[in-house]
Amino acid sequence: MIVRSTLILCCLIVLVKDHSAAAVRGVPPLSSAGGRNDLAAEKYKDTDNFYCYFADGTPSNGVVADASPQQLPSSRINDDYCDCLDGTDEPGTSACSHVPSLHFFCSNDPSNTLYIHSSRVNDGVCDCCDGEDEQHGNRGAVSICPDTCKERALLLLRDKQDLAEQFRRGLKEKSAFLSQAEELVNERIVRKRSLETKQSSLERALPFLQSLVEVKEAKEEDYRSQLSWRVDKHYVDTIGLVRFDVEFLMEIVLPNVCINGGSTAVEMLKKNFPIYEPGKNKGKVINIVELSTAFREKVGKGGSGGNNEEEQAEADEIGFQLVGNITTASRWAQHAPSLLSRSKQKKIAHTIFLVANATDTLEYLATLAFEEWAKRKSKGQMDTSGILSEGEEKEVEERAKRLTEFVNTERKSIREQVRMAEPAQQRFFHASSALQDTREEIQLVKKQETMGFGANNSFLPLMGECFPHNVGKYTYKICMFENAQQDHTSLGKFDYFKHELAEQGEVAEMKFTGGQGCPGGQSREMLVRFSCGESNVFKKVEEPSPCSYEAQFITPALCGEKEERFVNDVDAEFAKIDGMGEG
Repeated sequence: MIVRSTLILCCLIVLVKDHSAAAVRGVPPLSSAGGRNDLAAEKYKDTDNFYCYFADGTPSNGVVADASPQQLPSSRINDDYCDCLDGTDEPGTSACSHVPSLHFFCSNDPSNTLYIHSSRVNDGVCDCCDGEDEQHGNRGAVSICPDTCKERALLLLRDKQDLAEQFRRGLKEKSAFLSQAEELVNERIVRKRSLETKQSSLERALPFLQSLVEVKEAKEEDYRSQLSWRVDKHYVDTIGLVRFDVEFLMEIVLPNVCINGGSTAVEMLKKNFPIYEPGKNKGKVINIVELSTAFREKVGKGGSGGNNEEEQAEADEIGFQLVGNITTASRWAQHAPSLLSRSKQKKIAHTIFLVANATDTLEYLATLAFEEWAKRKSKGQMDTSGILSEGEEKEVEERAKRLTEFVNTERKSIREQVRMAEPAQQRFFHASSALQDTREEIQLVKKQETMGFGANNSFLPLMGECFPHNVGKYTYKICMFENAQQDHTSLGKFDYFKHELAEQGEVAEMKFTGGQGCPGGQSREMLVRFSCGESNVFKKVEEPSPCSYEAQFITPALCGEKEERFVNDVDAEFAKIDGMGEG
């Protein structure tokens, strides 16, 4: 380095005019982005008014405190002589290479960010792609280096090119997404109107259909009752229940039917034989309650007598006492059985039938009746004691069984064949179900209307679509706006979707929460982050913390202005490269 003076200089740049700094070798243009370039270029806006502090002595610190700035002629900038302490008067030579912070800017490098230290200027090694650092002498000197800027630009653009092509295809697909989203929105509007019309129509029709069902059911029940009454009458007439005298019905048939029917039969009996003036018959009321409790404990709800003859005898004794007390405490007991009218006799027989029918003891009642008639017939004809032979007992049992089977078959046939209300019931059921489904669909449509699907509903076509991704032995699956899973393990249901415009471009994420619990007690959850791409791809999934998953999903739905700028910038750079070396 040439030493012109022992004076130590410190440059001060005073800005007066807005001249371009493009002509100053080694200095970036003022229009460069990035802050560092602008700050460096600002010093050279006016080279005609370049000032430095000139020291009038050589103190130990190299600068005199009261030194005043002196102008440095523009001819001494890049004159290969270091005038300023910080070397800023030599940005394009190696004269101030002793200054660590002094760098040379390669103005034609494709990266627009390449700086080399000033010591590497004119050192015989080509650092800038066009050899700008090896132009010996001052401005306009010829470089000794080959121009490799185009090759370097292509190399730098290789990765950018692949990404730009991906973005380009993604932007093209984004247009299709937006068209599909618009169609879906229009379909949703039409669908909502159609559903609301259907709902109104069903709501008007339901009351009429319901009234029609009620009318049909009433007619059906009436008809069934008539048919059933005929079957029941046939049963009662066949066993001759009404022809028995009142004493036999009250003292033999009724207690036996109630004992076999259990506590259910007793409760029915109480309703049909209410206590006469209970206020005056408190003792009878208490007695009936106590006996009812004891009877229930012995035979239960359904009429089992016990595990052996002794227990059966105890149950029978309690049952006879209970039934006797109920009947004697009722209004019926106010008259002697022989004085009861024929209609009262029929009423008692009917009550016995109802009890047997309700407790599924019709076969027992028929057996009891047939057996009594057989005894009376045998006693009257043969002057015997009325005890039946084994064959007669078997015949009685078979007859009772056939009659009961006939009654049950007829009743079942009536239930199956008499279905007058069924068409109306089906119409009402279908209309009710359709109304419920319609209301649920309307609520779903309204919910979708309030949900955000990104700018111009770009994410709407993804709703309900499911995407799998295999990681080792696990298969992850994301169903957009619905749920996320790891095999059969829930990673959560849809919680929210967020889409916003940030400085770096569009940002979107979807959260699934409330998944299957983990050993630590927390619920599994998944966060899906979206990026631009030409197709929908579930790209990656990680578990940064226990039971908390993060996924990367590529989709054309997120391609936007940022990606379009990137594509345009890459195209512009290729155009610039194509123009290198021309003209």
